[in-house]
Amino acid sequence: MAESVEVRTMRAERSKASFPVDEMSNLLWGGPERRARMEELRTAFSEDPVFRKDDRIFMNHQQAYKRSLEKMAHFHKKMLEMGITKEDEATWCYRGLDELIPSETHLSMFLPAMRSQTSPEQRAKWLPLAESFAIIGAYAQTELAHGSNVRGLETTATYLPDTQEFEIHSPTLGSTKWWPGGLGLTATHALVAARLITKGQDHGVHNFIVPLRDSEHKPLPGVELGDIGPKVGFNTLDNGFALFTRVRIPRVNMLMRYSRVEPDGTYVPPAHAKVGYGPMMHVRANIVSYAASALARALTIAIRFSAVRRQGSRDPATGLERQVLDYTSQQWALLPLLATSYAMLFTGRAMRALYSGLQQTMQADDMTMLPEVHATSAGLKALVTLVTADGIEQCRKLCGGHGYSQFSGLPETLANYLATCTVEGTAEVLGQQTARYILKALVSVRKGKPVGLHCAYLTHFAKLSSLKCSVRTLADCDSFAVLEQLYDARALRLALAAEAALAANAVHGPDQAWNASLVSLLALSRAHCQAFVVRTFLRALTTDTIAAPLKPVLTRLALLHAIRGILADAGEFFHSGILTSDQHDLFHERALLLLAEIRPDAVALVDAWAYSDTLLNSALGMRDGDIYRHLFVAARTREPLNRSPIPDGYHEYIKPMLEGGARHVAALAKAKL
Repeated sequence: MAESVEVRTMRAERSKASFPVDEMSNLLWGGPERRARMEELRTAFSEDPVFRKDDRIFMNHQQAYKRSLEKMAHFHKKMLEMGITKEDEATWCYRGLDELIPSETHLSMFLPAMRSQTSPEQRAKWLPLAESFAIIGAYAQTELAHGSNVRGLETTATYLPDTQEFEIHSPTLGSTKWWPGGLGLTATHALVAARLITKGQDHGVHNFIVPLRDSEHKPLPGVELGDIGPKVGFNTLDNGFALFTRVRIPRVNMLMRYSRVEPDGTYVPPAHAKVGYGPMMHVRANIVSYAASALARALTIAIRFSAVRRQGSRDPATGLERQVLDYTSQQWALLPLLATSYAMLFTGRAMRALYSGLQQTMQADDMTMLPEVHATSAGLKALVTLVTADGIEQCRKLCGGHGYSQFSGLPETLANYLATCTVEGTAEVLGQQTARYILKALVSVRKGKPVGLHCAYLTHFAKLSSLKCSVRTLADCDSFAVLEQLYDARALRLALAAEAALAANAVHGPDQAWNASLVSLLALSRAHCQAFVVRTFLRALTTDTIAAPLKPVLTRLALLHAIRGILADAGEFFHSGILTSDQHDLFHERALLLLAEIRPDAVALVDAWAYSDTLLNSALGMRDGDIYRHLFVAARTREPLNRSPIPDGYHEYIKPMLEGGARHVAALAKAKL
């Protein structure tokens, strides 16, 4: 078969790269050794026949779950055989599966909690069981009536000193545990978040290890379990419900790393009220870290497709239609997202470093970093998940009608990512936590007290509160210092606006004042986190060890990300008195120039993320660019309806309808005679 125009076009696209793709890929994955190890492990799992996924889109929930059980068993067996113990290597192996298996929550939440929230005695008992998969754990926090509002959870754990047991109970239908992955059918144990009641006093939500099933995997007495039903995505996973009716567990099944209940029922509180949020912060940090590669996956498909797809006017010299990626409108939609994926890479690294620092200090019972990490992980999780989900959907739409096909890989990618926007808290709830922290930090600044690293910009209160954008020329638009100050100034002024809104509504009481000010508070959280992302990206280019050949293209991406953000939220910059309309026009002109500068590198920049064809599972995103052949072959060979030219149901429905129609036409013709 002759080489297609699309294949030749893709080869030409790669020849335009202004930087060494391998070096960029090494940067994205933390160096050549880490990248090589990542590709080795990811390939070992993605190419394993047991983990094939080409038929997944044709399965119902029951079929997908059973198939995923097979993958789960094989995955953990393979991990043990290969001796994989490092967290990053385990993550690469899991990403190679490209599927949420029923032990997902065991890996992402149950195990981290066993490692960080248990006493030495509890770790000695439970951790070997959990790490060897002698037990499978779920993390049962969310309830039917309460999700992000952890304080509102209704499940109770009442201490009974006579027997030294806790009684786990679901007092209402709304207290039914609802959504935890693996809870419905797979897990043998659950880490249950419940209100600790001892000596008649409610001490708030704590975590308890609760056995769910017996040796035959039947639910234990007093435990009702089940799957919550099919979802928009990840139907390989048994998200479940659990209803507890006065289930007894030993006193020592309460996680006792930071708080405990003595045998006589005396409660010993933790040093910090939010110390029990450790597992949630771990998950949020991981979500922030993963966002960049999730968005990059969709961008790899959309940019490769746009580079070889041709529509519209023809080039007189070649007779070929224009590449879709050469339309400025397509670039305006796609290339800022590409810049954002790189920005979020550095954000993810900063978030992981922040969380790792917290883990180290908490091991020494130092909780100083806890408020900042809690607030930062909450705000960034809220921001990046919405940006990523919207970005994936944008990529799908920018692939036109072909993006609506499951063979594009984009609908499944979107469906599976959407849950990330709500798991561990929605933006509307998490943003409040971040805003509250920022306002407290602002009060500390006024009192001359120290604040967390990522609120340090608040200490420049006098300068930022009166700052005006200094941009006068196109060249000024490229100033890292100017861009960082603009984002910091907007965040500070939104903090002041939120303070003013709270003060204006204070007459109605603190709760009503907070509710009336939520729009301002959420705007503050978003602006603070956007400043975090911009600052992290810009500073990485001046402080990180980045190879010289990579700096020019990364600088263009950083500038486009920051400038496009200003244009997208121009109203806030105008209203804050920071930006003028003439300066806005300069930024707009510079953004258009950056599109043209980045356009030749677009394919190379997504290639650097090193997504294999197997992992992408997309007819539109194949590396060779032969999109039409791959799409046609997928439809012809993979669609079960095409196994026979005569469809199942033809004789029952189509044939009788056609014959009935023919008889009707004949009768009409006869009646006219």
